[in-house]
Amino acid sequence: MGYLLKHPVFLLGIIVPTFVGSLVISKQSTSLHTQATSTNFSVDKLTTVSQINNNHATLDTTLDTDELVQCAVPKMIPLCQSPLLLESSAPIISKEECSILIQHFDEQHQSSSAEAILQKIHHVISKVTNCPRHDGEKEPRYVRYNTKIIDEQHTKQLQLDTKRFTDNLLPDGLHVDTNNGMLFRHITAILYLTDNVDDDGNTIGGGTTFPLAIQQGNDDYNREQSEVLLTSAKTLLLNGIHHTKGDENQDINSDGRVLENAAMRVFCRDTKQIRHTAELNSQQGCRVMPIAGKLIYFHNVDDDGLSDAFSFHGGEDLLSFDTSYAAESTKSILVFFKEVPVAKFRDKGIEGFAEEVAKSRSWTRSTYNCPPYL
Repeated sequence: MGYLLKHPVFLLGIIVPTFVGSLVISKQSTSLHTQATSTNFSVDKLTTVSQINNNHATLDTTLDTDELVQCAVPKMIPLCQSPLLLESSAPIISKEECSILIQHFDEQHQSSSAEAILQKIHHVISKVTNCPRHDGEKEPRYVRYNTKIIDEQHTKQLQLDTKRFTDNLLPDGLHVDTNNGMLFRHITAILYLTDNVDDDGNTIGGGTTFPLAIQQGNDDYNREQSEVLLTSAKTLLLNGIHHTKGDENQDINSDGRVLENAAMRVFCRDTKQIRHTAELNSQQGCRVMPIAGKLIYFHNVDDDGLSDAFSFHGGEDLLSFDTSYAAESTKSILVFFKEVPVAKFRDKGIEGFAEEVAKSRSWTRSTYNCPPYL
């Protein structure tokens, strides 16, 4: 019964996806209205393939589409044991293909070359996750971040104020991808379309951060601190909050803030340009920096079919203190969600869903030699 309370969509053995809220797209920002509160997203565009395909379009034939469909499946390298997080050993598409996709989404016109590239990407993701595409699978989301300018006057103030700096670095907070009632999303894959080198002298930030992550082979992390973070993450989930900005209590010691502060510590650990008052000795947490064409994927749901608290993550904004460079720097990603097809577990209900998820996680562990789940 406790599971039913945590997952209200599972009722009487009938499983129905619920969609809490709506996606509002505007030129300035994108807002996601959740059950608990509304969060203003600073990314400039969030677009799906279907939106582009519905527009009147011109065709681009700059690349041989037959050649694009031919693709090798890369080796996936485990980055973290909790959550199960892996990265491709090499880019799955070229920088030229990344540029074609960026143009495809930014200009929102249909392109035969871009469609062929997208088909290739779907093929690779299906293979490396062992989750073939199926009817009802959502189209990928395209997200673009423009650089946020921080003038010199406010730089020192931000460095001395943990809360303000965190809100600038992670204005959208952290979330699990089962948010907005999408409880069937058991895997997320992110394809980076741009190179964003952290601490390149012009910009900082831009990573995908997993502040609760236990990195592969890392036995030096603070287990007491890890338990504190895990308790906060689980408390949010038990209260039906899958997004830190959905925590109505925004006090510095609130559960949402505890997780965001952990992300700040991970950022400070990895970044040389910024030295913050936050602790710099954090051995927990993982940041993935964008490399054009690189793919990561991670499991959002644990072996019991529940949202994995370790999978709280967020996209860092690009920050710059150089106004002349900032206009040239953007971050673009494509996000793919894998859901367990309802037909696979409809007859078994909750237990059937958990079984399918556990099988998927077991396949990932055995195929890529991942250590046991913590």
